[in-house]
Amino acid sequence: MLKIKTNKGYLDLGGDFTVQIDEKSPVMNDRGSQTVPVTVPVTANNAGITGFAHRLDMGVKPMNEDQTCTVLDGVYKRTGKINIVSAGRTEGITLNIGFDNSEAYSAWKAKKLNSITLPSISGGTVSGLMSSINWFFTDSHEDFAIFQIVVKNDSKDGTYYPQYINRITLDSNGEYALCYQARTETLLINDTPTETSLPEGYGVAPFLYVHRVLDFIFSEFGYTITENPFKTDKELSSLVILNNAADCCVTGILNYADLMPDCTIEDFLNALYVRFGLVYNVSSDTKTATLRLIRDIVDDVPGGNENGKGYNCSDFNRNDEFGNWDRKDQWSGGNRDCRSNL
Repeated sequence: MLKIKTNKGYLDLGGDFTVQIDEKSPVMNDRGSQTVPVTVPVTANNAGITGFAHRLDMGVKPMNEDQTCTVLDGVYKRTGKINIVSAGRTEGITLNIGFDNSEAYSAWKAKKLNSITLPSISGGTVSGLMSSINWFFTDSHEDFAIFQIVVKNDSKDGTYYPQYINRITLDSNGEYALCYQARTETLLINDTPTETSLPEGYGVAPFLYVHRVLDFIFSEFGYTITENPFKTDKELSSLVILNNAADCCVTGILNYADLMPDCTIEDFLNALYVRFGLVYNVSSDTKTATLRLIRDIVDDVPGGNENGKGYNCSDFNRNDEFGNWDRKDQWSGGNRDCRSNL
């Protein structure tokens, strides 16, 4: 018997109530799986659970803060979120339930990257913070990389006036170090060379690794990443997000929010999909997220052995007139049809 359980109790579903679930592959659709809209009657119980969605004088979105539900049918159990489509005392309450990717998509559709929970580094003073960051320039940090970039290089009368992020100079010991001291630089402002005083820490801005930003995004919504190519791939693990936050360290506190691009989580993930083919699949039941590249999914060998490794057709012998194949080492998995790979 089908049941829909919410944090406030079970919905009254009526007689022969059925739900059709539209399953979507994360490769083809980032909106995820969800049910076809269904209608439940306006009973006192349903009205209370949905926040009286049928009333015309509603001042807030129905079930705005309490959408979590569980669909139960025998051994079947799946967690999702209820979305109210329409409601009326006579027509009933029409709703659908989003699962997994659909649930995640609705959560971060309009959420800004710099508004999620992010760490910060405090040095007590600007000098203390700069000492730490200068150490990470020569060593390594799990969250970010530090290297020099030129953000502007205007010229006038044959003279160039470059502006840097993480400018590298030689210190008094003849070693390379970040230029973070208070100083005066000549900048081209309104086409006029101008002597400009820069405070201590100005011009230093670490660049966050993409794989760490993905960790921050999914952990914000309670998901643990089980597979992340931007962390395991040798080249992608070095990919960073550039910024021009030249003044992010002048207070003595480095807030990661200042290093984030000004975009929504949806925009960021879509950019990774367009550029690298990144797709994600989340499970609301296990609270885990799997991130993969489309190229890796396509290149995967179908099937596998007891160790989870795929087989090539060269490992098989044809064993009957129908074109079925067996492993040459008599693997216990039985026949395998490799005709599609020939």
